[in-house]
Amino acid sequence: MSPLFTMAWRNMWRNWRRTAIAVIAIVLGLILLLFFDGMIQGSDQAIFGNAVRLYGGNLQAFGGLPHKGQPSAAVAVGRSQRRRGNGGIAAWRPLLG
Repeated sequence: MSPLFTMAWRNMWRNWRRTAIAVIAIVLGLILLLFFDGMIQGSDQAIFGNAVRLYGGNLQAFGGLPHKGQPSAAVAVGRSQRRRGNGGIAAWRPLLG
């Protein structure tokens, strides 16, 4: 071992209470960091899932201009309802993103 590392190791354990408090603080900080990171990721997934569920899908498809007497309505297309080709869809936009 290098003399600098040996000197640092001896100095660290000279006051073992201070070292123990520092180690406990670092470990507690890492535990809280991981806990809150998991909470934030879970919250993001829940928010996205609720938005997709409430708005009917990940994509909104709009038909062409409405004919006389027909209301203009947005058709929400879920993952399972997507089709290949445009199928008369004039425009689309992602709901989230």
